[in-house]
Amino acid sequence: MRTRTHRISALLFLLACLTPLHALADEWIEIALGGKREIVHIACLDTPESNHKFTTLGWFGRATTSALEIEYKLGTKICVAEQTPPRVDGDGHRIVYVQHNDGRDYANAVISEGFGLLRPANCRRGEHYRAAEDYSIKYQRVLWGRSGAEPAFAAANDTMAPAAGPGLGRGTGRPRRSSGGG
Repeated sequence: MRTRTHRISALLFLLACLTPLHALADEWIEIALGGKREIVHIACLDTPESNHKFTTLGWFGRATTSALEIEYKLGTKICVAEQTPPRVDGDGHRIVYVQHNDGRDYANAVISEGFGLLRPANCRRGEHYRAAEDYSIKYQRVLWGRSGAEPAFAAANDTMAPAAGPGLGRGTGRPRRSSGGG
């Protein structure tokens, strides 16, 4: 275990353990670092937008936000680490990995509970998050479960449309992914 922790820390640079100022969305948080307020993008995580053009996906975005606000209340201490070399998203936000002060990985929790997807581009923890996504699919958690959302996923743009196969909600098929973001 110690060797694995050392290997991960060699790939990441710990910026700080701090209290988030404001959770802006499921993939972004606002922090104060070095006395400066900053919005950071959580690495490897893709979640539904609350104001999605498909109403059902918007519901999932709002459900994700609510669930995460309960789990990660303001005042909860988190640790933020940056990949080496550092990366930024399309909006210029620093891309970071976030862990709860007790060691739980934020993106892993969101993905394994079925509230988000792995965004694999340049993800140093991709294998770990893929296992969490596989678990979520296998046990039909939130986004992957049988629900009225299936038609919305099928109709959504090609970033979220089902891959070849029976589709989402049946434990088979993955969404096609965009290459942008964290």
